[in-house]
Amino acid sequence: MIRILFIGISISAFAFVKPGIFGNKSSVTIISYGETDTLAVYAFKNNPQTRLILRTDSTFEFIGMQKDPYLFVNDHIDERFFITTGRWQKHSNKLFLTSYTDSIVYNLSEIKVDTSRQKEVSVIRFYNIYNDSVGAGWYTLADGTTVIAGTRNRRLYRLEIDFPKDKCVITEFYGYGKWEYCPNFKGNYDITVKLRPAYKPGYFEKTKFLMKEDTLIQSKKKLKNVFIKVTPGRSG
Repeated sequence: MIRILFIGISISAFAFVKPGIFGNKSSVTIISYGETDTLAVYAFKNNPQTRLILRTDSTFEFIGMQKDPYLFVNDHIDERFFITTGRWQKHSNKLFLTSYTDSIVYNLSEIKVDTSRQKEVSVIRFYNIYNDSVGAGWYTLADGTTVIAGTRNRRLYRLEIDFPKDKCVITEFYGYGKWEYCPNFKGNYDITVKLRPAYKPGYFEKTKFLMKEDTLIQSKKKLKNVFIKVTPGRSG
């Protein structure tokens, strides 16, 4: 079953934003660790933005985010950031994760437009769920003009668009894919966008983690993924 939800979205102006997929709960909170129902939060040792959140009701939330290699974004279409949710079980010193397999559709971006002051051009800035800046690899305007990040800057962390003239913008990010925005307001304003990973149902299937003090260890063939317990906080 697929449900359509608008989760934590605050949009000041209409935009065309492609939706993504989310898990099988009728009410879903994305990236909300630090709540009273949080049992523990573990961060991937090699990249703390990849996190596992265990809740007291035996559910979990897993955020998978790789480090940006700063190469061409369209060369990494299979390396998408994702969220998966499900249920966890503990047996002795072993933790087992099983993801939900049903899906829910939700918006992959939260757009906020500051209409308090008009500007000569709109300035768009992008952030991830941890409020870190996210840079685009390129962007294209409605007339076909394309701007590509150079080898020196590697990413475009602010886009300057004259929307009354340019109408729409299409851009692409490592880990998120393409993003298209066609506002219906007149004028130019400061715009902030929070990008959210897409949902991946069924990612874990009774996946085993070994628990050692404040660490979780997942063995995959000859590799070991180590997660370290961190202090619960709140993001997103």
